[in-house]
Amino acid sequence: MTTKTTRTRRSAKKDVEPLTSSLKPNLTVKDYVDDFKIRVKIHNYEVDLLVKDIKSSYQKIKPSLDKVVNYLKESYNNEFNTKEG
Repeated sequence: MTTKTTRTRRSAKKDVEPLTSSLKPNLTVKDYVDDFKIRVKIHNYEVDLLVKDIKSSYQKIKPSLDKVVNYLKESYNNEFNTKEG
């Protein structure tokens, strides 16, 4: 059984002229600074929300985690810290 190999065809190379634009941005340094300040405010707001979510989640699962830790401690102590007499 022979296998057929397929090759993709390549298009002929064309000379492409680089795009040039006569438009220049009309932004000043103040515009960039103002934009940066706004982006930092947005970032800080989102990080604050993340921290609140993490704290809330921790408070919700803490009782279950405490039960698991206590169970593991008790199981360990019962198994390995028994005094045989």
